[in-house]
Amino acid sequence: MHVELIRHGDISSFDLNKNSWVFALLSLKDFPVITPAAINVLLDVIKRKDQSGEAGPQGRKRRRREGGVLLRPIICICNDLYVLSLRRLRPLSLVLHFPPTDATRLAGRLFEIARRQSVRTDMTTLLALCEKTEKDIRSCVNTLQFVHSRGTDLSLSDVHSMAVGQKDQQKGLFTVWQQIFQVPRQKRKRWNNPHDVAAGQLQAGEDVSVTQPHTPAGRFQHILHLTSGNGEYEKTCQGLFENYLEAKFKDAYLDVVTMGCEWLGFYDLVNNIISHIQTFILMRYIPYTFVAFHMLFAGSTAPKLSYPSSQYECYQKMTETQSLRAAQQGEMSAVIRSRVSQSAFLLELLPALLDIIQPSFRPVNSQLFSAKEKQQMADLIHTMIAYNLTYQQERTQEGQYQYLLEPNMEEAIRFSDQPPKKQLTYAAKQLIAKEIEVEKMRRSEALLMSRNRNLPTPEEKVQKTGQKSDATADGAVPNHLAKLQPKKIAVAEEKPAVDFFGRVIKKKTPERNKDASISNQSNSRQVSRAGMGTIFYKFNEGFSNAIRKNIPIQDLL
Repeated sequence: MHVELIRHGDISSFDLNKNSWVFALLSLKDFPVITPAAINVLLDVIKRKDQSGEAGPQGRKRRRREGGVLLRPIICICNDLYVLSLRRLRPLSLVLHFPPTDATRLAGRLFEIARRQSVRTDMTTLLALCEKTEKDIRSCVNTLQFVHSRGTDLSLSDVHSMAVGQKDQQKGLFTVWQQIFQVPRQKRKRWNNPHDVAAGQLQAGEDVSVTQPHTPAGRFQHILHLTSGNGEYEKTCQGLFENYLEAKFKDAYLDVVTMGCEWLGFYDLVNNIISHIQTFILMRYIPYTFVAFHMLFAGSTAPKLSYPSSQYECYQKMTETQSLRAAQQGEMSAVIRSRVSQSAFLLELLPALLDIIQPSFRPVNSQLFSAKEKQQMADLIHTMIAYNLTYQQERTQEGQYQYLLEPNMEEAIRFSDQPPKKQLTYAAKQLIAKEIEVEKMRRSEALLMSRNRNLPTPEEKVQKTGQKSDATADGAVPNHLAKLQPKKIAVAEEKPAVDFFGRVIKKKTPERNKDASISNQSNSRQVSRAGMGTIFYKFNEGFSNAIRKNIPIQDLL
């Protein structure tokens, strides 16, 4: 039941901890489809935290989340550890590798099952069954169950006539690599069953129906059939390249290694033609590369295999080198960049350049340098700026500060197993980094001043255009010489009231209000006179050349 729930992603419908049996995930050939939803549910169950101890409102404990924290193990049984559906489960799992079961031990267990189920057979027949099914426990048990349901006996002729163990022809990558690098053991000669001979089914003598895989012809056909059934030629070839130097072979002149590299070149050539010309008929010749590797590097002991990672590491290293080269050449001097190709820059120029930019300086102050040392420092700064190199301070994991080359082109030309080159001292790198920054500021200031010299003056603009600016036409003065002028306040004139025909209407003022009107008129005149007065403003801020002076940055350096 639990296997079906895993396949359909419905394992969240019941609590794992309420079951007495250990929860198991079977990723076998009978259940090839493990949906991403099932993997997501398993990850949620594994990463779930206990929420039963959280306090709720009014001092009550909150209700435990459905399922709770995982208390029982989840066992994932798989034939291929590196299958795509188990990629996210692999970092969270404890991986245990189990070797294949021995044929004699498996035949003994099958004989005990047959005895308890009253199935008549013998050890020779069961050993033949184990070899035909390639020691697959499920196929052997299913065959015994089928014979028991029919109520017949299991004989050696029945095993040879059965189409059992031929369903699954695709093996995992590690199985393919192991069989390529290991010679199969020689099997004992087997003789036909006397009961079958007495019944007239077989002839007396050696059992010739059993193939001998230890012979060269048998090994050739076995590896060819094995790799053709796998189909993952690219991964198989990467695994061979990763592990063929670890194989145990006897060849003092390394002729085997030379022939192996030639076969890898043949594989690359055929694969390149197939990819570019779409000639898929040539794919039938690719498995012969694996047969040749088996004949060259196979040994009697089981090899220690590792998953291929060299190609990805080389690709990552190549991408990093290209990004470093692009970062450096992007800001290099145009004269140098136009005359250096990419291959010549990495292979010929950089190795010598990293030695040139590491001269020997005395551990003294730069003011105490001799004329020769100052010229050497100037040449070094000019070279590093031309090739866009500098030293940048970084902090290590131990908390110490150090100056590193930026961009760090030493990683692009030094192999991983080579020791680093002799480095300058911390004080020397600090001095060089400071001088590079000062020189860059000096060059940018000189460039800015040269641009300002090329700009036309206002008089030249007037001569070219023949017109004066608005400021010159108005007689404007500089800001530090300008004086504030009071703003003129315009007094609105009082307009008399007129009638429909435009005649002025004279207002008749009573005698008793005559004195009040005269006083109001005098007050208004005083207000108007006050408004017409001059207002002066004075500021205590300004500009004086006596205490300020224009100083260029280059005079301070």
